[in-house]
Amino acid sequence: MPSALIRSFTKVSPSRSYNMARVRGDTATHQEKQLASVLWRLGFRGYRRRCQKHLGKPDFCFHYQKVAVFVDGCFWHCCPIHFKLPSTNVTFWKKKLGDNQLRDRRQARLLKASGWKVIRVWSHELKTKIGINRTVKKIGFALQRYT
Repeated sequence: MPSALIRSFTKVSPSRSYNMARVRGDTATHQEKQLASVLWRLGFRGYRRRCQKHLGKPDFCFHYQKVAVFVDGCFWHCCPIHFKLPSTNVTFWKKKLGDNQLRDRRQARLLKASGWKVIRVWSHELKTKIGINRTVKKIGFALQRYT
């Protein structure tokens, strides 16, 4: 019976596959939405969310001031406080998560070389008002050099 199920999923029409490949959900986390709300409420303008055209696709991008803000998830980016390596398929996860960290460093290095200020924030830092305030101050400080 399970093999019949697997076979039914592999026989998808090209038009159906094309349509489903274009379905995009809202991938913003609750913390990202909160940060966006606070930034807007405090009068920060001129930023874009989920910048597709910039290296690394920053979560917040102040293009004119060249400030990129990344909100890193504790699992996917190996937070030193909360990360715990899964106990199954350890080899896969070590490689996958190690590649994520290498990509993060490479993207930050290339953005900095292009004159960008890169701010990285752990998602757990945005779970408290104090953490959000610290992040907003970091962003404000980075933007000050252009005011």
